Amino acid sequence: MGPLRGLVNNAGIYHEGLLAMSRPDDIARLLEVNLGGAIRLAQLCAKQMMVGGGGAIVNVSSVAGVRGFEGVAAYSATKAALDGLTRSLARELGPMRIRVNAVAPGLMETEMVSGMVVRQKEQLVRQTPLGRLTTVDDAASVVRFLLSDEAGFVTGQTLIVDGGLTT
Repeated sequence: MGPLRGLVNNAGIYHEGLLAMSRPDDIARLLEVNLGGAIRLAQLCAKQMMVGGGGAIVNVSSVAGVRGFEGVAAYSATKAALDGLTRSLARELGPMRIRVNAVAPGLMETEMVSGMVVRQKEQLVRQTPLGRLTTVDDAASVVRFLLSDEAGFVTGQTLIVDGGLTT
């Protein structure tokens, strides 16, 4: 199949609730899945990319890590940490021709947020200048761009894909 050229760190879980009321096990699981897994995969894949002459890593963070929202402090912290990981790895791996970026989508209609109250989703749509939630295709097209040669001089960036919600 040839050398490894790209990694998309997209695993993530979501936990909603006030931090003061969250169980330590839930917080530890958020940290492990959302951050620990991304760190380990980046470490393993970066080694292969170094040997193979370069590549691109895209971490999927969230607007929650950029803006923060009530009731998702631990989740937001893991996603903000991914943005920090992205910037640091971009500096570390850039000399080896490995680009590292992140995509921070807004709320998407996925299984992860299926339990969210319809009223909350409608409120977010009203607050979004483009008038709808982010789709998986919206985020995926930006990920594809960042993996491509067209983004050959883009590294260390977090691209927000949320229809203007965080502006």
